[in-house]
Amino acid sequence: MKTKTQEIFELNSCPFRNPFQGQDTKIAFVCSIGLLRSPTAARVAGEYGINARCAGSDLKRALIPLSLNLIMWSDYVVFMKQENYDEYIKEANDLTRQALTYKVHTWAIDDNYEYMQPELVREIKSNLETFIEKELE
Repeated sequence: MKTKTQEIFELNSCPFRNPFQGQDTKIAFVCSIGLLRSPTAARVAGEYGINARCAGSDLKRALIPLSLNLIMWSDYVVFMKQENYDEYIKEANDLTRQALTYKVHTWAIDDNYEYMQPELVREIKSNLETFIEKELE
């Protein structure tokens, strides 16, 4: 029998397009373990009308590891740093790499902030506003 964690890495384990979530842009934010930067980004993105989730690139330690289902759910996947993307892609299978192809964006937000720290919020807002201007308008 598979665990829930094992199931989330299978494409058919959940409906990734839920009609009750509306038509807002969906972004999965990814940091190392999904506890500080990506949850802050998801919360801030909500202020911009974005349906956002957070996850971790470290598949062994993340509270919610980035899964194929979450990638398929999202319109965009934003990694907080290039290192987070590199860490994730080493462990990803071919199907997951293919699913990420046109969705990936990387920012340059260092892993030295606490959750909702004002400096982190400012940096996320700056990146998010640039992202919205380039990608969503």
